[in-house]
Amino acid sequence: MSGRHPPAWRVALSLFTTIPAGVNGTLDDDVAARAILWLPGIGLLLGAIGGGVVLAAGALNATGPGRLLGAALAVAVIAVLTGGLHLDGLADTADGLGSRRPADVALEIMRRSDIGPMGVGALVLVLLIQVAAVAAVPRLPLAVAALVVAELTGRVSVVVATSSPAARSSEVVTGFRVASAGSCAASTTHHSIRAIDTRRMEWTRSISSVADRLRLASNHMQD
Repeated sequence: MSGRHPPAWRVALSLFTTIPAGVNGTLDDDVAARAILWLPGIGLLLGAIGGGVVLAAGALNATGPGRLLGAALAVAVIAVLTGGLHLDGLADTADGLGSRRPADVALEIMRRSDIGPMGVGALVLVLLIQVAAVAAVPRLPLAVAALVVAELTGRVSVVVATSSPAARSSEVVTGFRVASAGSCAASTTHHSIRAIDTRRMEWTRSISSVADRLRLASNHMQD
């Protein structure tokens, strides 16, 4: 593997989507940090693609069922393009926080590969809300704009969350490095490792403040 650093935007595209980005080279802390800053751009791209799906479906059938189908297809396309990482993270977060366990136990629950009832419920409800929200916008251009804004703000929130201390900071850079190795390999096994560690990196950071609150609450109850 080359010792040159890959462009940050390519790293972001490879880590957070399933779109081939042709990433080669080594990944250090600086490149990983700059890749995170490209997340809003990734959100704009995903929102534009999803908006195109909504417009195409609306052009074929602008009635209520047609709008509902377009919204469902747009949500499905975005899920495919992201490799379902945000859905996986949502399910893990719901399982961890819904367990009402101490912070360290909640984090361990989030690391498991299976999905519990809280995670399944959260996935179903959120997907239904997303589809209904896009379909409920009265005009197609507004629906497209709403979808783009939603994808953008969702990625901005991840960038903001990285300013919080990680619950398990030792895993963050490791997750980036394993993810980079996976994106440079062609095998399914490496791709799976990339997805798992990228999801762990993203959501370990984003739930760090919640984990701290859980720990404080647990200590208060024990006292």
